[in-house]
Parts: sequence; structure tokens; C-alpha cells
Amino acid sequence: MQKRIVSSQEEGRSLGRYLEKQLPRAPKSLLYKLLRTKAVKVNGKRVQDPKYSLSSGDQVEIYLADARIAELQASDRTLYNSEQILKGMSKVQVLYDDENLTIFNKPAGMLSQKDRADAISLTEIGAAIIRQNQEDLGGFCPGVCNRLDRNTSGAVIMAKTVRAAQAVNEMIQEGKIHKFYLAIVVGECGWKDSKLLTHYWRKDSKRNTVTVSDLPTGLPDEAVVQCRCHVERCSEDHTLSLLRIELITGKGHQIRAQLAHMGYPILGDPKYGASIGGSSISARFLSDSSRSAQMLHAHQLHFTECPPLLSAMEDAVVTAPPPQVMDTVLAAFH
Repeated sequence: MQKRIVSSQEEGRSLGRYLEKQLPRAPKSLLYKLLRTKAVKVNGKRVQDPKYSLSSGDQVEIYLADARIAELQASDRTLYNSEQILKGMSKVQVLYDDENLTIFNKPAGMLSQKDRADAISLTEIGAAIIRQNQEDLGGFCPGVCNRLDRNTSGAVIMAKTVRAAQAVNEMIQEGKIHKFYLAIVVGECGWKDSKLLTHYWRKDSKRNTVTVSDLPTGLPDEAVVQCRCHVERCSEDHTLSLLRIELITGKGHQIRAQLAHMGYPILGDPKYGASIGGSSISARFLSDSSRSAQMLHAHQLHFTECPPLLSAMEDAVVTAPPPQVMDTVLAAFH
């Protein structure tokens, strides 16, 4: 039998999610069976509802044999001390840090969240950095709140408590964290003023690609996507443009697909730029070692209307410096 006290960092977590964290190798079917068969107690009482919200100081008991519990608990000590993690930590810049949040500057080529069990992503690297600076996290594992594509660099928020994660996710859903990107695109944009791009977005999960169209298709899971673009400057040879983009909605590959659809693919984007002439321009401006980086960078996060928990962030603007490869391309504008 395992007995644990819910920490302040874990307050607000559902019982089902708490069990997943305590027994990371357990299939969900086993976790639901434990609840269904009343093998879980909270403060001495049997609880069967996986949505039951835990409070700081609650005592959770899991009635399984100690040997079985040990089997279902994955130790992360080896992972956090691995060479890959240490190497990743040296590449990640901390932009902001307090008791609730850490904001990182993710480099291009690094996953925000792992896509397979043995992968290393910003989630693991960021958690290792946070643990290094703050040992007592009460069993909570910090998580990414806003994901970026592997080859997109820039600002990523990680929450240190369940309450902070809930608050940030709610702010993102309500549009209270304004996200601004920098993008170097192929072609000279003729937009004199800021231009609002509105499209209809669809995802092909099998191919991991999205399609945008000017008019609705009526197909399932279609969504309206929007971003606002402002032309900062264009290259003297009329080949490239630097855009500042405010992301209004947040769908996978949205900015990349929208700009490619408008005829301005992001420099270095192999998925949405190759078919409309972007590859040859990318080869001209990007070295072989930079080909894994598309010129899209999450540059700024502006926090507004923060809840009391995140009051320290009210009206804060967190800026992620662009990567060196982006500065190199911009230097070639003149």
C-alpha cells in the first residue's frame, strides 16, 4: 500500500490525473479498475470519481502490493542526469522565473513535448532546470503550457503547480496571453498596413499536415483561424520579408500554412514552402547546418487580465531573442 500527502503544488489536480502521475507505467484500465474496486482512499474514505479534485494536505492511499507499486513507478533520476538532458540544458535560455512559472527560449530542433516514450523534449529539459533551482516541487512535474513545432524557436511557458497550469491554460483559451511571432518569408509582401488573415483550417492527422482555404468546406473538424501580420521590412533584392505576427487563434501549423497559402512560405519550411518555390530560396540563405530551423520565432508573450495567482505577470511582456541564424539572414537584407 502506498500513502502520500498531496502537496500545495498538486492542489486542484483530479484524482485520476494524480494516479497517472503516481503510477506512470500503469495503463488507464488499471487505474480505473482501482477506482471502481474502491482500492483508492482520500482522507480515509473510498473515492471512485476520477474527477474528484484534490486539496493540499489530502492523504491519498493506493491499495496495491508494494512490489506492484514499485513496478508501476518509473524513476526519473537516471533521465534527469542523462547526457542528453545535460546537453539540452545548456541550449535552453531562461527568460523569466518565479514561484509559479518559468518561461524558456526553446531552440529550433527541440520538441516541446516528446513524441515517443524514449524521446527527450523541452518538457524533460525544462523540468530538470526547474528541479535544479527548486528542489521541493512536492511530487509535481512541471509541464509545457504552449507548444511550438519542433523547428520553431521561441518563448514557451512551463507551470510549476497545477493551479498555475490551470490559470495559464485558461488565460490562453480566453486570449489573455497575446503571442507575437517573427517570421522571415519568401517574397516581398505588399501589405502597407497590418493585414488580418482569416482562413478555414483542417488537419490531416495521418500525414501530420494541415490545409487552409478561403471558404468553408463543411468538412468535419474544420475551424476558423486568424492571425494579424505586419510587414517590418523587406530585403533590398525583394526576395524576403520580415513579418511581425500576432497569433489570434492557436491551431497546429497555423501560421506556416496560412502564410504559404497566401504565397509567402516561411523560409526554411520544408512542409509548406517546398511546393511553391521556397526550397531554392532556403538553400540560398540557409547553410546545411541551419536547415532544421524554419524562420519562425515565438518572439513575445504579453500577459493581460491576470488572475490573482499570476498577478506578478500583469501587463508583463516577455521577449525571446531570435536565434543567431535568423539574425544572420536579416543581416543579408541590406
